[in-house]
Amino acid sequence: MPGRLPATSELAKRLRVSSRTIQRWRNEGWIKPEWTTIGGQARWIEEDVREQVRQYQEQIEAEQDGG
Repeated sequence: MPGRLPATSELAKRLRVSSRTIQRWRNEGWIKPEWTTIGGQARWIEEDVREQVRQYQEQIEAEQDGG
């Protein structure tokens, strides 16, 4: 794994959302961390999260358009 993976708070700053938003997205299954520490702390790949959010948004839009 190249480089250091950001914690939830750092990812939230990069995405300009709150840490609680990241936690909610994770709890609802919209995004998945790259790694979870023994203590349960998530570590993320920012570009992967951006792609997961983009895919989720496309899915919602498709459902709203009826298909």
